[in-house]
Amino acid sequence: TVWPHVLPHLRRAIERSEGWTLDLANRKIHNSQALLWVVLDDGKAVGCAVTELHGNAAHIALVGGVGWPRWRSEILKIYEWAMLAGCRCVTVDGRAGWSRLLLAEGFTKAGDGTLTKDLPHG
Repeated sequence: TVWPHVLPHLRRAIERSEGWTLDLANRKIHNSQALLWVVLDDGKAVGCAVTELHGNAAHIALVGGVGWPRWRSEILKIYEWAMLAGCRCVTVDGRAGWSRLLLAEGFTKAGDGTLTKDLPHG
């Protein structure tokens, strides 16, 4: 199981989130209400994200890890998944550190701490 390997990253993300607990994340993932994305580097979990679908938006609920520059391209695969799911945007409720990184990735502030990125659609 991957859970023990992502637990440290999830714990740190949850500490900085509102309304999330490890139990809630575990339940949502196991009930298919959320997806757990795991980033591996040399077989070691260096990052993870938890996403949910909210109407026509893919919401990144939790992100945690170390060495963002090394796994940035992997987490961006969430955009591809979101487009395949018919989403028009990706949203994130991010703390200041993640906000700075995501603004550099093309996200914009949508108010109340939420960041959003429009996705191409055809």
